[in-house]
Amino acid sequence: MAVHHVDDVREALDIAQREPGARLAFVTRDALAARAGDLVGGLDAAPVWGLLRAAQAEQPGRFVLADLDAGDAPGPLDRLLAATGEDQFAIRDGIVLVPRLTAMRADAAGQRRGTRTAPS
Repeated sequence: MAVHHVDDVREALDIAQREPGARLAFVTRDALAARAGDLVGGLDAAPVWGLLRAAQAEQPGRFVLADLDAGDAPGPLDRLLAATGEDQFAIRDGIVLVPRLTAMRADAAGQRRGTRTAPS
């Protein structure tokens, strides 16, 4: 189901209640910044991600979120969903991007990147 607005989510969740075993995939466009420099052009679809992330926490494995950029054609998403095995991903310039946490590394001065120290 292509999601254009939060109302679409409500409709899809109604479908999910009628079909308890179904796995639902939600596709948005430009709803999130998946890499540095991405512009979020689909602000109307951005809240969909927050709402569905909460639904994923309540029902793990039930919902899949995919975000495409304006230039990506949806193509055979069913094969892509099966191949990635991910519950959340974005496609930018044909590349599948998934969220990952990474450890911070110290720079040459021994400071961790992304942290600030109080002035002395």
